[in-house]
Amino acid sequence: MRIAAARLGTSPETGYEAPFGPRYSAFESGGEAASFWGYGTVGAGVHRRRRPQRRRSEVGHGWSGARGYGERRGSALRGPWSPRSMGSSSLSSSGDRGRDGEANCNGELSDAVAGLARGRGRANGKGEEKRKLTTVAEKARGRRAASGVVGEAAVVWHFRRVVLEALDADLLLEMHFVDQIAESNPKNYHVWHHKRWLAEKIRPDAVNSEHDFTRKILAMDAKNYHAWSHRQWVIQALGGWESELQYCNQLLEEDVFNNSAWNQRYLVVTRSPILGGLAAMRDSEVDYTVEAIMVNPQNESPWRYLRGLYKDDNNLLVADNRISDACLKVLNKDWTCVFALSFLLDLLRMGLQPSDELKGTIEAMENSDPETGHADIAVAVCSILQKCDPLRINYWSWYQTTLSS
Repeated sequence: MRIAAARLGTSPETGYEAPFGPRYSAFESGGEAASFWGYGTVGAGVHRRRRPQRRRSEVGHGWSGARGYGERRGSALRGPWSPRSMGSSSLSSSGDRGRDGEANCNGELSDAVAGLARGRGRANGKGEEKRKLTTVAEKARGRRAASGVVGEAAVVWHFRRVVLEALDADLLLEMHFVDQIAESNPKNYHVWHHKRWLAEKIRPDAVNSEHDFTRKILAMDAKNYHAWSHRQWVIQALGGWESELQYCNQLLEEDVFNNSAWNQRYLVVTRSPILGGLAAMRDSEVDYTVEAIMVNPQNESPWRYLRGLYKDDNNLLVADNRISDACLKVLNKDWTCVFALSFLLDLLRMGLQPSDELKGTIEAMENSDPETGHADIAVAVCSILQKCDPLRINYWSWYQTTLSS
């Protein structure tokens, strides 16, 4: 397998030859393990466009001035665009020799995998090739761990999974190894995909550990999309619904503005096989959400969550007096609350018959501005929104025309 050389161009700023075109490098035949354990590889989608840099020799990093930025060496394209270069502050001749060693290791690895495939029909041959593959894989693992660089090439992670299955490796040990990488690089797509593959293989033994691990990551970053996505997959594919609602309660007690926790709560309420579904949980969830709204009416998340509890059932939403009462209580304290006003406007549009107290509140809000005054309470609310929400004044002006028609 060969790696295609980068398309080279000349930098107009430095005059040096550098791969700054739209395509840098690609694997020609399905990918080569330029670095088996995820380090120092060149692959499709790895490089990112960067402005041309000065030669390494000019800034004292030992980069030979005679070597171009796009030089091919061994089985990988060399230059400051490679992950190895971007992850290292200095390169020396010994570092160059290390990269040559990696290339040799990659060749050994490819030969060992091919030999294992050929030897599957021969018992003795398979054992010998398997030992070779294990030796090379451990060598590559040590190099990757020593480098401290996490690979982001999907083909390398795929190759790793192929070899793990071929070696019949201990996947629990592998999971522990990948957890260490994920802790230091929690927003690497390929790491989380690899964890999902491992969890599918391990199955029951992975449920508790994966829940604990995502808790650990979310404690560091409560908005980590990768951790939330993985956690949702775990509870739906492997289980663990029993304590998830309590976990959402804990997160919202710590931060009621955590919209990710509100999203997770909605998933649990609507899809948990042990809670009975949205219809069974709606009443208690409305009470919980209204209480959260009263604590901080300017928090948009519970208002959105409240709408979701009545998904596709507007009649039930209008008939629940707790909703309109919550809007009224909020407006009596702060008549400029856009979330309460817009929710009330939607209720009126759906057919809510306002109480005398609600009418009096809206009229009092209108009387604060002598120039405004509307007989239709929905139009009055829309007029108030144009003053309270100037960023969307054009939208509310349009909305008001729909009410008049």
